[in-house]
Amino acid sequence: MKRLPSFDKVLLFSYFIIISLLGTLLLSLPVSSSGSPFAFTDALLVSVSACCVTGLTSVGMEEFSTFGLVVLMLLIELGGMGLISFFALYVAAPQRRISLLNRRMIRSFFVDDSTVNPRQIVGRIVITTFFFQAVGVGALYIGFSRSGLSSRPLFDAAFHSVSAFCNAGFSTFSDSIAGFGSALYVPFVICVLVITGGIGFSVINDIASSLKHGLKKRLSLHSRIVLLVTALLVAGGTLCFFLFESGDAFSGQTLFQKFSQAFFQSVITRTAGFEMTAQSRFSPVSSLLTMILMFIGGSPGSMAGGIKTTTFFLMATYAFKERVGRTSMRLFKSKINAEQIEKAFNIFGKAFFFLFLSILMLSFTERYRMEAGLFSIFDIMFESVSAFATVGLSRGVTPQLSDAGKLVVSVTMFIGRTGLFSMLLALPGSGKRPENVVEYPTRQVMLG
Repeated sequence: MKRLPSFDKVLLFSYFIIISLLGTLLLSLPVSSSGSPFAFTDALLVSVSACCVTGLTSVGMEEFSTFGLVVLMLLIELGGMGLISFFALYVAAPQRRISLLNRRMIRSFFVDDSTVNPRQIVGRIVITTFFFQAVGVGALYIGFSRSGLSSRPLFDAAFHSVSAFCNAGFSTFSDSIAGFGSALYVPFVICVLVITGGIGFSVINDIASSLKHGLKKRLSLHSRIVLLVTALLVAGGTLCFFLFESGDAFSGQTLFQKFSQAFFQSVITRTAGFEMTAQSRFSPVSSLLTMILMFIGGSPGSMAGGIKTTTFFLMATYAFKERVGRTSMRLFKSKINAEQIEKAFNIFGKAFFFLFLSILMLSFTERYRMEAGLFSIFDIMFESVSAFATVGLSRGVTPQLSDAGKLVVSVTMFIGRTGLFSMLLALPGSGKRPENVVEYPTRQVMLG
C-alpha cells in the first residue's frame, strides 16, 4: 500500500512555504527597497534565506529600506523559531491530539525532562529565546552607540541580536560587521549569542538546572557531548585559522586581532554567516576547513543547521573506537544503542546525498558563468554547503547566480532547514507496522 506524507509533514512544510511566500511578497513591494523594487527571484531567495536562518543574499543590505529590514527581522524570528512555532501551532490547537511519537519529539528539546508537558516545553523555549535576545539587544546597543558607526543603534542592536541568536547571519551593514574589527566588543557579543543559540535549548535548560542546584545535578550525556564537541570545534578551528591565515587574510593585524579574527571565523562557521573578513580572502585550506565546520553545524534542538555536533561525534567515535561487529557503543560510562548510531549515519547519508545533488544542479545552472571565469567549482561547492547547512557565508557567488541558480540555492536552504527534521516525523500507521511473517536468508556483501 502506497503511503502518503503524514499530516505533520504537510503542516511543517506548509508553515515554511507560507512564511517564505509571504516574505517574498512583502520584500517585492517598492517600500521594502531603498531604490528600485527587488526582482522576484531576489526577493524569493532573501525571504527563504531569512526563514531558513541562512544569511545568503543576492542584494546588498544597503538596498533595504527600514521597512524591508523589519520584514527580514520578523522572517528570521519566525524562521529561527520555525520548528518551535510549528510545535506551538501543533499543540495549541483546541481538541488537537498529540501522538505518542510527536510528544517524544517535542520533549526531545529537553532530553531528560520527559515529565514536562509539551506545551510547557514550547512556552519555556519561547521565554528563553526572548530573554537571550533582550540581553543581546542591551549589550549590542552599548557597542553600537559607542562605535559611532550606527545612526540607529537601538534598531541595529535589535536586528543583530535576533539574527545572531537565531544563527541567521544577516546584518544591517553592507560589509556585515567588518567595521568593528578593531573594536572587538560587538563581535564578541555576537559570538556569545551565536554559541548560545547553537547549543540547543535542552543544554541551556540543563546548565540552568545544574547551576540552580549548586552544580550538584550532573549534566546529561547529551549536554556533555554538545559542550565537549562545541568547545573542541571552536578551539580547533580557532587554532587552524590562526595558523593558516596569519600571513594571508589576517596579515597586517596585531597578534590579538589575528587571534580574535580566527576565533570569530571558527564560531561563525557553525551556521551564522556574519563576516569580519571576506571569505574570498581566505586560503583554499581555510575555505575547506570552513566547509567542514559548516557541514557539521550546531547542535540538535537549536537554531543552528548542519548535521549537528552529536551526529558527528557519534559517527566519529563509533568509526574509530569500536570493534567490528559490535552494534552498541560505550560512552562516558553510558551505553549508546544501535538505533541511535544507525540514525546518526542515516542523517549523514541523507545530508551528503542532498548536498551532492545541490552541487550537481548548481554546477549545471551556472556552467556558462564558470566557463567565463566568474567563479569556480570550488566556489559552487562552498555556496551549496553554506546553503544546505543554513550558514550564509559566501565567496561572492550569490549575487552573480542566474535565476535558475537562485532557485536551486533557495530549495537547498529549504531542504537543509526542514528536510532532515521532517524525516523524523511519523508516517501514517508507522507505529502499527504488521509483524514480518517472511524471513529472508542472510547474505554477505564485500565492504571496504
